Amino acid sequence: MTNNEKKLERIIALLEERGLMYRRGHHSEKCDVDIDIYVPKYRIAVFDGHTQEKYGKVKGKYAPLFVREEETEEFIVEKMTDLLADREKKLQWLKENKAKREANMRYAEECERRHREKVAKREAAQAERERIKAEKAAAKAKAARPKRKRILRYERV
Repeated sequence: MTNNEKKLERIIALLEERGLMYRRGHHSEKCDVDIDIYVPKYRIAVFDGHTQEKYGKVKGKYAPLFVREEETEEFIVEKMTDLLADREKKLQWLKENKAKREANMRYAEECERRHREKVAKREAAQAERERIKAEKAAAKAKAARPKRKRILRYERV
C-alpha cells in the first residue's frame, strides 16, 4: 500500500465516520476523468496526484481535492474537513436562496397581476372616454343646423 493509498483510506474512514455516501473508482462522463473517491452529496472529487489537465476538466463541475505525495495524512484530512464544511455552507446558502427566490417570484407574480389589473382599468377608462367623445360628436352633428345653400341673386345670362 503506497503512501497516497493510506491517505485515501483515511479520507474514506472520515467519510464513513460522518455517515456520508461515497463511491470509489468513479468515472465522470461529463469530464471524462477517473475519480478515485466521489462524494455525490457535496460533489467532491478526490484524486490521487495532481495534474493541471485533471484540474482544468473538473474545476467547474466538482470540488476537487488532490492527494499529493508530499502532503501528510493530517493535512489531507484537514483539507477534506475544510472542503466538507465549505460545501455544507454552500448547500445551506443555496437552500436559503431558493426560499428567497421563491418568495421573490411570488412577489413578482403579485406585482405583475396588479399591473395587469391597472392596465385593464386604464384601457377600459380610455375606451369609455372615446365612447363618450363619439357620442358627443354625434349629438353635436345631429344638433347642428344644416348649412344653407347660397342663393345667387344675380345670375349672368
